[in-house]
Amino acid sequence: MTKKEQQALIDYWEKSSSDDWKTFQTLKKARRFPPALFFLHLALEKKLKALVSKNSGSHPPMSHSLTYLAGKAGLDVPQKLLDSLEVLSGFNLSSRYPDEKFQFHKLADAKFVKVWEGRAKEFLKWLQDSQN
Repeated sequence: MTKKEQQALIDYWEKSSSDDWKTFQTLKKARRFPPALFFLHLALEKKLKALVSKNSGSHPPMSHSLTYLAGKAGLDVPQKLLDSLEVLSGFNLSSRYPDEKFQFHKLADAKFVKVWEGRAKEFLKWLQDSQN
């Protein structure tokens, strides 16, 4: 992959991450909490895929696991943040494939979203600080 192709790939993942963050905000405001959490996960996933592309010079793996992608990006993420990423990874499936009792949908209220948005922001701040 050329440097130009690599930069285009990084730019794609960054823009897509930003778009998904905006979708998260829109869905949160509309009180559509389970899909909002799905897009919160997507925004982080794509941010990590941008870093995998940047650090490896190749396409990121086709995975939704935030902890796996952080490892592939070569990040030394503190355990507390890894624990949060593990939970956030679950929003990918929990919001898309609800169980027969809709337990996740019942759990995902405004307070729950606020907590996990805060943890996502904490990870993004750590990520920004670690890249400088």
